[in-house]
Amino acid sequence: MKNKILVKLIVLFFMLFGCAESMPDREIDGKKSPQVAVTKVSVGPMPVEYTLPARVAPLRIAEVRPQVSGILEKRLFKEGAFVNAGDLLYIINSDDYQIQVARARAEVMAVKAELETLKNEASRLKKLSEDDAISRQLSERAQAEYLQGLARVQVAEAALNQAELDLKRTEIRAPIAGVISRAWITEGALVAADQNQPLASIQQLDPIYIDIVQSGEQMLLVQQKLASGWMKPGNREVELIIGDQVYPHTGQIKATERNIDLQTGVLTLRAEIPNPDGLLLPGMFVRARVQLGVARAVALVPQQAVHFNGRGEAQVWVVGDDQSVSLRRVELLASKEHQWVLGEGLAEGERVLVEGSLRVYPGLVVDAVPWTNTGEASERTALVRVENATEAQP
Repeated sequence: MKNKILVKLIVLFFMLFGCAESMPDREIDGKKSPQVAVTKVSVGPMPVEYTLPARVAPLRIAEVRPQVSGILEKRLFKEGAFVNAGDLLYIINSDDYQIQVARARAEVMAVKAELETLKNEASRLKKLSEDDAISRQLSERAQAEYLQGLARVQVAEAALNQAELDLKRTEIRAPIAGVISRAWITEGALVAADQNQPLASIQQLDPIYIDIVQSGEQMLLVQQKLASGWMKPGNREVELIIGDQVYPHTGQIKATERNIDLQTGVLTLRAEIPNPDGLLLPGMFVRARVQLGVARAVALVPQQAVHFNGRGEAQVWVVGDDQSVSLRRVELLASKEHQWVLGEGLAEGERVLVEGSLRVYPGLVVDAVPWTNTGEASERTALVRVENATEAQP
């Protein structure tokens, strides 16, 4: 076992030695200098995205409830189907309510006939009073009785309106457009206006809400970065990741809660996103990429250009104008494909060493040649992405 480990270490040593010697040396001012590959640093603005956990919620949800009591006669919808606002869903037996409407109409007719008599009597007595044929008191009493009759007509008409409204409510219609649930109460059941159990529910799913959670600490760090000027506000665009697939539609953050949950320590960002194909369903857990800001000055360097010392600090070799190399600490923000995103430590146009680092030391004069990227080229539009929901920092 020990012999196998020793053989592997020897092979690794020669591999590293071979990599170190893979670049030829060149004489500069009579001295042999190692040839190294360098790349120029480009510093500029770059969008900053956070990948946060989220849950899908309906844009609107309405419970279908009876507003009058009676026997449920018919269900007129298909469970799980789309319904439009105003579609007829249920019918409650209306016999009692039709009788109440007929009774209320008869009452209105009766009080109107009585009112006509009172009106004529008041008019006749008023004329006699003006001719001093009767006392003024009799005329005033007749006028008061007429006004009382008018009030009885209004009460009767209100009762008729209520009876007609109750009759209309025996037809239960969809309050909003959306997808209706399964029926929770069947035909033949006695329903009441004040019952706890709804008949069904309707959810509007296009567009749909995405409730995104962000830790309070992360929110504070973002605000600090914005206040310091290191980052400016982003477009607050939201991109969803379902499993390992990117959802084809993007949305926008519409609201941000102003309080942090005492139990979980998070706040909620609410986004609205199109859902024309119905792929997103309420209750689904997804990941949301949110552009919360744009970093004003960050640099992208190949990952092999960054080294770590014994304290875990990130460093790069910088080649100066005099071709000498120096070691410099840098600030790592995030990774993007095969590159590191740096916040501080490098300036525009500086050259960092990418290949040949095993052959240099501080102050050594080198022969710097441009580095050729054999991988995919990165663009300035590449995003700084922070993938942790509750511990990520900008």
